[in-house]
Amino acid sequence: MDEAMDHCFAMNVIIVQNNKIVFKHELYRRTLEESLSPFKRIALNKMILELFLGSFEKKGEIERIVHYAKNANENNLVVKYAPLAAKQAAAVGAHIEAARLFLSAIEYYQGNDNDTFIQFYESYSYQCFLTNQLKDAIIYAEKSLKLLKEKRDVGKISSCMHLLSWYWWFEGNGTTAEFYATQAIELLADQPSSITTAMAFAHLGRLKMLSDQQEECLFWSEKAKLLAEEAGNEAVLCYVLNSMGAMRSKNLSTRKNGLDMLHQSLEIALKNNDEENIGHAWANLGVDVVVMKDFQVAKKILDEGIQFCEERDLGLGVKYLLTYQTRLALDTGNCKEALSSANSFIKAENWPPVSKIGALVVVATVRMRCGADDVVPLLTEAKDKAFETLEPQRMLPVMSAMLEYEWITGKEIIEKMDLDLVVELVKQRGNIYDNSAFAYWLAKARNQKADLPEHYEGYLVNNQMQAQKAAALWKALGCPYEQALALFEGSTDDKRDALSILQQLGADAVFEKAKLNMRAAGIKKIPRGLRESTKTNPAQLTNRELDVLQLLQKAVQNKEIAETLFISPKTVDHHISSILFKLDVNSRSKAVTEAVRLGIVK
Repeated sequence: MDEAMDHCFAMNVIIVQNNKIVFKHELYRRTLEESLSPFKRIALNKMILELFLGSFEKKGEIERIVHYAKNANENNLVVKYAPLAAKQAAAVGAHIEAARLFLSAIEYYQGNDNDTFIQFYESYSYQCFLTNQLKDAIIYAEKSLKLLKEKRDVGKISSCMHLLSWYWWFEGNGTTAEFYATQAIELLADQPSSITTAMAFAHLGRLKMLSDQQEECLFWSEKAKLLAEEAGNEAVLCYVLNSMGAMRSKNLSTRKNGLDMLHQSLEIALKNNDEENIGHAWANLGVDVVVMKDFQVAKKILDEGIQFCEERDLGLGVKYLLTYQTRLALDTGNCKEALSSANSFIKAENWPPVSKIGALVVVATVRMRCGADDVVPLLTEAKDKAFETLEPQRMLPVMSAMLEYEWITGKEIIEKMDLDLVVELVKQRGNIYDNSAFAYWLAKARNQKADLPEHYEGYLVNNQMQAQKAAALWKALGCPYEQALALFEGSTDDKRDALSILQQLGADAVFEKAKLNMRAAGIKKIPRGLRESTKTNPAQLTNRELDVLQLLQKAVQNKEIAETLFISPKTVDHHISSILFKLDVNSRSKAVTEAVRLGIVK
């Protein structure tokens, strides 16, 4: 042994570092370990455990015990220490590692005690849920539920059911989610009120909020809130405030109170380091500011929420917020960014179905506005998934996008039964923004009216005065596409301005449709659109602007540029001003630098 150690020191395979003998590189350790026979590896790992088990425990290095126990075939030690290591990992936000360790406990357990299985199944299931491993979360929660039913522990059965309801909601299955939520409450009907009862009420209240059933949401949430306050339970109170706040923030008259509740929920969750409820608070705040078009704070809220969830391995929260980030990009005219992100989401194998709906809508919307012909399958998939959720917040954006496609192409793709269902739905549920958008597109595509309790003024364009007011509102919000559509309902000059905006957005199909409508109305001097050569450069410089830019790169002065291109010095000034504007710079030299960076010139 001494001779082997000396040889390793001589070869710099092991070194002394901070008074400890360590491998110089992890690859050396792995190579030596893999060169050992299975029997030798087991014997050496057993020796490490015998020598250092007490030391590892004392220092809290529990995961090291699990590592050596696995390699030593010490199953009992794995089962004893893996859950402890998992809880340590979860406490510091390493939920992926926590899930792996709980799974190790399940795999190495050789007993037949159902209480142990239930504990391991529930713990593993919950960590899978947090880290977006939804299928495993559901499988192991159902395993736990089966064992709990054998034990007839009503309280724990109810708790397991409300968690299963939540997992199925993220899978996009509204029917199953509601089934488990109502079952969780019915089981407790003959039981004394408890925190378990409060949590069951709170969860059903959340589902009702997500499906825009305001009265039912507030009914169940108030019942839960009363029990939580009586028991002094902040976890349930935090949960309830989040749901009630999200519900109230959807209505203009109660919006401020709702936002206060959401922030209060976040404060309680942060105080108690309640990661799941922190994630819920960020999610509902993020959704609120995007859907309610509070774009000035939307980016900040989404960025902060995504950062928190990323730091804590809360993969489900990250993906939920990222999807709304793409909707924000689309709404504010950043179409390329929205398309790029949303495309990657719909191609990802593990993207949550409830979040994938929004990504499908974004991709389909950008592509149909550009004139792509592969949009219907995307919209159909989004519609099928959205209708399975039974939630207006999923169904309405999809149906609005499908109606927009019908308006652009003149082809009907929505079945009457589906359209009639949503027309009835918006009379009672949904928020003013999504409802108004649906009614707007229903009128444009089908010349059909939807009766709404209230309309958002941005979608009211029944006359020129309303259209001008709507266009100004959309401009102030930073929504160029909606601004262009509103402008097109105005004067001839407004229509030309609308064409310019559509051109800049790259909405070629809508641009061409708008031009046809203008020709049909007898309007002259209609802009012809961008040439192909203009479209191929990122800043959409015209051919003449490219000529000027190439001369700027050679440090040619304005007078010489005018002589070279046979144009007037004043025209050169106009071209240079346009170049600076399109490249978002303030000098000729910076324009050249930016053009090189973008690959417009070499």
